[in-house]
Amino acid sequence: METSPAAPDQDISSLLDSSNISWSWVAFSALDRYYRGRNRATSFGQVPRSIPHETILVHGDLPDLAKTGIPLEFPGIEGVDAAAWNGRGRSWFIFTEAEENIREMPEDASQAIEALFGFPGEVPGILNALHRPRHFHFPGNYHWIKDRSFVSAIRSRLAELHSPMSSTPPELRVLFSAAIILSRYGTGAARFSSKRPLADSLSCPDIGDSGEKQEYIQSLESEAGRLSPEYMRVCMELILSGPAADLGLDLLHCAGVFSMLFPALADMDATEQAKDHHPEGNVWRHSLESMKYRKTPDLRLAYALLLHDAGKPDARPKNGKRFHNHAQLGGDIAKKLLAEIGVDQQTIEDTVWLIEHHMYPPALSRLPDRMRDPVMADPRFPLLLELYRCDISASFSGPQRYYQACDIYNRYRKDRGLGKWRGETLSDQF
Repeated sequence: METSPAAPDQDISSLLDSSNISWSWVAFSALDRYYRGRNRATSFGQVPRSIPHETILVHGDLPDLAKTGIPLEFPGIEGVDAAAWNGRGRSWFIFTEAEENIREMPEDASQAIEALFGFPGEVPGILNALHRPRHFHFPGNYHWIKDRSFVSAIRSRLAELHSPMSSTPPELRVLFSAAIILSRYGTGAARFSSKRPLADSLSCPDIGDSGEKQEYIQSLESEAGRLSPEYMRVCMELILSGPAADLGLDLLHCAGVFSMLFPALADMDATEQAKDHHPEGNVWRHSLESMKYRKTPDLRLAYALLLHDAGKPDARPKNGKRFHNHAQLGGDIAKKLLAEIGVDQQTIEDTVWLIEHHMYPPALSRLPDRMRDPVMADPRFPLLLELYRCDISASFSGPQRYYQACDIYNRYRKDRGLGKWRGETLSDQF
């Protein structure tokens, strides 16, 4: 299913303000703006600057919102009363009958947020945060927000739910929400010493006997059938646009979500690589490692890094290459997977192009002009260089090969009277 913005440049907040509607950002949207507004860097020196999707609480009803002129849609997602495109992604609207009170989340809105994101009440109201310009309210101890201690509490709660002794395994929505929190607000404490940071507490596919495992997977499959592609896309893009996306992605993998929803991702964890070229580990570990080196939250880059080696499990040796044609195979997998969750066609095309060409930068010096020049002429080539930098950094290689590729690109630009490229197209940074 493909989606396309109805009004790609509209500013939702301005339209709401001009219509004198009382509203607030809530849940992840409120937390994002709290950290971004105060430049509260994570322990990685990053804040969640990219906010592709938002959840908005509206004090009113559908007729009130329709009068703003916002082109509304109704995605049929539990907890979402209406939706619209905001120029970056989706705006989800929740209606409340309560009068505006910036210091308290209305009960009906709190119930809608729990239905939407599924977080259990034991984690003290982390998604009941409210934010308006110059106003932020969190219904609990502010130290939970300031030092991000809620991340550890959520991890502990998930560990309890995943225990073989638990009679209530976590819902799929809870897992997605926890992954978003780790990706966007995860602290240094969230990075454990083990190579698989959450496997010690979230090894669901391995806990208990085969019967327990099958029952757990069936519960996830049952819930997945009720989640729309839009819901899964929005969750995935909130994860991928976070500065610690590798943490959220590994949580979902360790919890068995990818083996059910996106088997191609789970297959990557079963595909080993030569240790002399990839000391970081198998294909999955390499892909996660590459996410850590991004300088831009561009979703095309994030999708490409996640899937650039997705073709390796299906690749076969040929002509001395162990993973022959894996870039083209990975492009096919990406095209199918992204279409299934409703990613727009342009993003799919750009992501597939990056994946299919990700082996070009290290080969630039050996390629004939007729093969090399069309690739460097493409406006997406600077993003391809960024993918290459992250790719080789994930294998703990030095930057020399990346700099060599940049030098060849700049010589190409100089020969055509173009200015020197210094990374200007990557200005939207974390």
